[in-house]
Amino acid sequence: MFPEPPLARVSRVLGRWEGALFRFREEAAYLQATALVLGFAILTGLSAQVSIPLPFTPVPVTGQVFAVLVSATLLGRKLGPLSQVAYVGLGFLGVPWFAATTGGPLFSVGGAAVVLGATGGYLLGFIAAAALIGWFVDRARSRSTFSGILAVELTGVGVIYAFGALQLAVILGLAPQTALDLGVLPFLPVDMLKCVLVASLLAGSGPLVRAGAVDRSPTGAAVLRTRDLGAFVALLTAVWVMAAYIALDGGAPYLLEAWYMIAAGTCTAAAVVALAWRVRFGRGMPSPGGAPE
Repeated sequence: MFPEPPLARVSRVLGRWEGALFRFREEAAYLQATALVLGFAILTGLSAQVSIPLPFTPVPVTGQVFAVLVSATLLGRKLGPLSQVAYVGLGFLGVPWFAATTGGPLFSVGGAAVVLGATGGYLLGFIAAAALIGWFVDRARSRSTFSGILAVELTGVGVIYAFGALQLAVILGLAPQTALDLGVLPFLPVDMLKCVLVASLLAGSGPLVRAGAVDRSPTGAAVLRTRDLGAFVALLTAVWVMAAYIALDGGAPYLLEAWYMIAAGTCTAAAVVALAWRVRFGRGMPSPGGAPE
């Protein structure tokens, strides 16, 4: 018998917790479902306090997108978007849990002006993205591989960008290219990393797959298929193609160029490390079909 690799152990524990959460949310009464919705709304509010303001755009880098992706993936098509409706709705009514402004204290920003303002489109995009991701997770639960989860998380992020950049352009009167420079490009590397982390943690475990035995043999279940690795490489390639585009675009702000290069390099390294850890220590994780591949 071979010892259980660390990531396989983590996957088994995650699978137990996520499976319990999935059963709970499917069978939850009204009060229990409300507790789940409010709990993940609070998680999003807490993540919003992790905020990095950028000097060249009114939109900060926050932890909200990661919380939205996790909430939608775990709660599904009904409770996932409801958690974001609760987050945005309560913030609209005055709960101060939106991302703090530059130099402002934590838990100091809320109200209708934020939702209706220049950055409010991202908040509305959270709801639409959670609905899309939750629908996919509930529909394709038994065949959710790394590449599948990564693709749907990236699509969800694209929905957030579409809502956010559109409202940013309308409220501030920006040209489409400027809205792209200020509302999308600065966040691509960081959000790419968030999607990779969610896919690495949740693909092949919990409610996304059927229960399966752990294979501890030296040739245990492969953590990544060829298409999974291909999707990862394609994602990194897209990030660096955008880096070349920004560098060659004479109209892009200098600070945007500098930030993007630093963020792309750091997040690429982090994503490679995350994937390498999964490949190195994930042998033996249950495969999406329920049995070891």
